[in-house]
Amino acid sequence: MASSTPLSYLDAEKLVRVPKTMWARHEFCFYIHDQMLHLLREADASHMRSMEVDLTSEEQQAFLATPEDPIGVLLQTSKRVETKRLLLNHVMLALTADMLDFLYDGLIALSKRKYVVGFALLRKPLRETLFYLSLLLSDEEEFFRLFENGPAHGLRLREFRPDQRKSIFSGAINAMLIDDLFSATHLNDTVFDKSNPNGLAILFDQANHLVTSFNANLKTDSLNFNFVFKNPEDDDVFHTTYPQLAYALMYMFGIVTSLFSRTLPIDREYVGRLVLIMFAVYHSLFCRGSSGLLRQINLAFGELLKCSVCEMPFVIRKSNAPRFFVAERMVCKRCGSDTDFPILWLLGQAKLSFAKPADASPR
Repeated sequence: MASSTPLSYLDAEKLVRVPKTMWARHEFCFYIHDQMLHLLREADASHMRSMEVDLTSEEQQAFLATPEDPIGVLLQTSKRVETKRLLLNHVMLALTADMLDFLYDGLIALSKRKYVVGFALLRKPLRETLFYLSLLLSDEEEFFRLFENGPAHGLRLREFRPDQRKSIFSGAINAMLIDDLFSATHLNDTVFDKSNPNGLAILFDQANHLVTSFNANLKTDSLNFNFVFKNPEDDDVFHTTYPQLAYALMYMFGIVTSLFSRTLPIDREYVGRLVLIMFAVYHSLFCRGSSGLLRQINLAFGELLKCSVCEMPFVIRKSNAPRFFVAERMVCKRCGSDTDFPILWLLGQAKLSFAKPADASPR
């Protein structure tokens, strides 16, 4: 059975309207958000948004003569490659910041049972921003070509067929710093497929439109408007949303870290360990049956995992894994002490990671 033990990651007052059996799932989504926010802040504090250029006298004259469009002028100079990198860095940072803003407010709205607001806010980062970042990671040259020629003519979502979206997701997965852990088909079905009764696309459309009629799953019932008369105390939304949302957020983390690594010195082993943590928690929260991943981790940790008070050996189970990996704590069944564990250090000692070898990541 999937774990429902709170992770102690968020303050309890932020979770009072979330069903207690869903606290860990909500906290896990915020944990992934916060990992991306931490990376964004580091990137924003770097020099990704600036560059020094040495122009010829003719290029300088053109640059000074067109102060309203410095980037456009620089793209026509001998510094086009550097200017393109600077512009793409701006795009990455701006899109990621916008994505995380909407994601944060969407999760807050869900925690307050404001379902319409929550899904309306989650639609943009998951359906639009994440797709564009996937295209950027998958094919940087094509992204820049479409962006430079005018997004209104080539970057509208409606212009990408399902098979094209899947191909872009596949390309992004192959270009990640981490092993191929995601499914392009599952991502497309979850975020875009309005015929998928278990996906998020239906909820996105119903939250943004009072009346929908795409198919039987989306058709608004008679004497009804989408979500308007829904009882906010119903818990069904919490049960159906978090598995798909958490999966999409883990993919989002893989996209953001891989994109930023093109400019920042990001440790791929560190990223691989964070992703391993996320998948270990995901398996514990959402997957039925035993977890082969947890078995491998227990074997790898060996004698490193024991109570600091009575030295009783610990075993990571699905019931305690989410709190262990996120809050880095585990309660000893023998003496009752709540032991603190440096998870990333343990993973390093056990040489566990989902990182690809450095020469396996296409650019």
